[in-house]
Amino acid sequence: MSSLMEEDVYNAAFNGDVTVFSNKNQEQLLKKTYQKDNIIHIAAQHKQLNFIKAALNWFPSTICESLLRDQNCQGNTPFHIVAHIDEEIFIHRLYEFFSAAQCGDADGSDWVFPWRRVNLDGNTAAHVALLYGNVSAAMYLVDKDGFLARVTNHSKETLLHLAIQYHDSDDPETQATSSQRDNFLPIIEQLLKTERSLACWANMDGSTPLHLAASLDPAYCIQVIKAMLARCPEAAAVQDERSGHTILHLLTNNQLAKYNQGVELFQIPQLSALINIKDRQGDTPLHLASRNQDRIMVRVLLESSPKLGLKNKSGVSLRSLHRQLGEMRTTDTPVEYRRKLTEEECEAALQGNVAFLNEKLDSLGMNFLVSQTPREGNILHVLMQCKFNEDLIDKAIEFTKLAIHILPSLIGQQDRNGNTLLHIILEKTVSYRLRCRMDNLLMIVQTEALHHAKDGPHLSAYRLKNLKGDTPLHVAIRFEYYDFAIRLLKVDSEVAGYVNNCKQTPLHLLSPDYDCSSETVDELISCLINGNADLPYVQDEDGLTPLLTAVQKRNLHTIKKLHKRFPASTEIADFKGRTLWHLFGYRHVQRFGSLVAKSYESSFLRGVWDFLICGDGGDRMRRLMRSMDNDGNTRLHLAIANQQFSFAHFIICRSRRGIEELLAIENKDGVSSFNLIGSADHLPLEFEKILTGGRNLLFGYRSMYSIPTTKIDAFTNTIGVIAALLATITFTAAFTVPGGLDNSNGTPLLVRNAMFQVFMVADVVAMCLSVMVLFCLLWILTTSNKKESILLLDVSVFLLQTSFYATLVTFMTGLYVTTISIVPAIAISTCVICTLLIILMHKRFVMLTVVPFFGGLIIWGPRLVMYTNVLLSFLWSLIRKHKCFGST
Repeated sequence: MSSLMEEDVYNAAFNGDVTVFSNKNQEQLLKKTYQKDNIIHIAAQHKQLNFIKAALNWFPSTICESLLRDQNCQGNTPFHIVAHIDEEIFIHRLYEFFSAAQCGDADGSDWVFPWRRVNLDGNTAAHVALLYGNVSAAMYLVDKDGFLARVTNHSKETLLHLAIQYHDSDDPETQATSSQRDNFLPIIEQLLKTERSLACWANMDGSTPLHLAASLDPAYCIQVIKAMLARCPEAAAVQDERSGHTILHLLTNNQLAKYNQGVELFQIPQLSALINIKDRQGDTPLHLASRNQDRIMVRVLLESSPKLGLKNKSGVSLRSLHRQLGEMRTTDTPVEYRRKLTEEECEAALQGNVAFLNEKLDSLGMNFLVSQTPREGNILHVLMQCKFNEDLIDKAIEFTKLAIHILPSLIGQQDRNGNTLLHIILEKTVSYRLRCRMDNLLMIVQTEALHHAKDGPHLSAYRLKNLKGDTPLHVAIRFEYYDFAIRLLKVDSEVAGYVNNCKQTPLHLLSPDYDCSSETVDELISCLINGNADLPYVQDEDGLTPLLTAVQKRNLHTIKKLHKRFPASTEIADFKGRTLWHLFGYRHVQRFGSLVAKSYESSFLRGVWDFLICGDGGDRMRRLMRSMDNDGNTRLHLAIANQQFSFAHFIICRSRRGIEELLAIENKDGVSSFNLIGSADHLPLEFEKILTGGRNLLFGYRSMYSIPTTKIDAFTNTIGVIAALLATITFTAAFTVPGGLDNSNGTPLLVRNAMFQVFMVADVVAMCLSVMVLFCLLWILTTSNKKESILLLDVSVFLLQTSFYATLVTFMTGLYVTTISIVPAIAISTCVICTLLIILMHKRFVMLTVVPFFGGLIIWGPRLVMYTNVLLSFLWSLIRKHKCFGST
């Protein structure tokens, strides 16, 4: 009987049909679906409250408790299911049912209370309720069990985090309305009342609930911040673990719509105390407010009397920043009030009409430079997007130099994508001939930035990130402007440690072209690493270190450099457990031929082997070659599974000892490299030789006749049919003997003939071998051991092949004994042909001689016919001409 839930039981729970309890026994009702849902899960999903009540009244109390604690494939209990439903009555009733059914020891463990159980995301039923906006259900559970307030999911989020994030949703279907927001204030207060320190707890991103409140709608943001600080005033001093931002730093991004809101916010004493707190970059809230052009926060912060002498790590003081803002009020004009560039001006910039731009600059002055495009960039952003040629780029450089000399803050101005002038220049695709001119332009921009660094925050342009999180250094290295990157690092070495949205440092992006100077690359790597000793150990969002990234990119030079200076970094695995060996593998180089690609790959692997294995840490690297990823796969597993037999050959040839143990390592699915080789449709000859030479390592894992394990069933069926036919033929031949039978006693007339006796013996051998094949196939069907199946299949193929030979002997001896006395030539020629067939019908001989011969015949046959037809036509035409000439 199937262990899955029966269809009528499922339909009863789906439709709330309680009559099923009188028609089914307990065992049938306790079965689960394929997703491990019991009948309470199904009834809860479809709001069948009466069915749940009837079920819990029908089952004994111990089984009722078990049903309510049961988790499905997603780890959800029935409490998780009803938490999705925006009706508080369901969570109430389910709690009451469990309380009524509960008996025995209630020790407060997660197992006893099902609402404390977490699903695969680490969420309790209360977490799920908040994720789906079911506030009343979450409040009910927290009221019944205050322990839930302290539970965090796998993202380290408490219920308070989720209560805040629900209002920060960008999805109109999940974003809370104003009335729903009012409903959330009570649960925020209830959670803080249960555990006041929740406002200080950081999630996996390092943000506390108070930090998340900064991203809410301004009107609601102030209410939530006040409610949290009233319960937990010390939460204001908690800084983000990554950026060092306080709640005041986070509010300096045009979060406040009105000046009165800023005044109201600074009436909270805990916030006004944060005015001079610095983040990881040394920026105070006023630094960030000025950079983000948040006029309201700048005004409110200045009214709170900050220390104007404070400097950030770039050396920019608040006093110099304030002075510059006062001198250049045009750049501090709110975005919505700035002059917009006309279509004519934008088109002129795109076409590279520098003369027109100079006329506009003369007539409008600085107001033209601060004018914005529809994408919130300035005129230089547009100019850098035109198609440069040798004449145009010189004019563009002159105009750019003039513009940033007049208004240096243009260097740090960002467009809608967060790109500064440096980002756009570096991302510009130009020909190799114009590359030097672009370097000159970058040099000019860098020089202007350094010249004006003492007067304002222009140096921070090196640290500004676009929407992808890339600084100009990231972009410079990605597009191989290595000289600029080196100059930038000599000015500001700390930017080497900045990460983008993929958590990649600039060192992750290093991928030098083959034409690039090795000295330049060495200098760049040294500049990146100097003063940043932790940089080679930084992992991106996939867990890849710079060395692992270099392995993926086949960047041998960087691999050598990092391994030499930081050998410990070679042992770091990514988040999937993959080491550097897992990331190696055969890769086709499309621009070369396949032979060149293999040669390149081979030389690359030899180069890696020379300094990783043959160095001081050779034994450590060999052990690392045997390491397994999170799925239990060694590099050999992946090489064989992806048909990278060249790399698999490389691994096996360089394993000093324990090759058989390496091949026998099993992953989490119980699959070894032996199993993968056995299931491969085809193995290269060189790879097969190293496994079968000497001692046959594949014996019992792969068929000696190269039959994949995945096709054993198909081959078994085919061989079975052939063996049965041979058995039938030989059985028939035994009773229809050549020469006939003696009518008096039924014995063969030629029984005393030596060749006839050979005929009979060969027929018996062929018959017995065919039956032996059928027996072997029967044992294959009755065994679950793959190794035994492969061995039996090999024996079957060998016996079937021998049976073929015996059948040929039976045929030629039978024909010989009946024709030798009458036509000796036929008897002798039959024996010769059949003997040659037995000798020559070997697989490798057929593949080397017979197949090429018939292949050539197939190819050249039609051509020979065509040439013959042409020749016959020509001869026929000659004959006709000769006849005509004779008649005349």
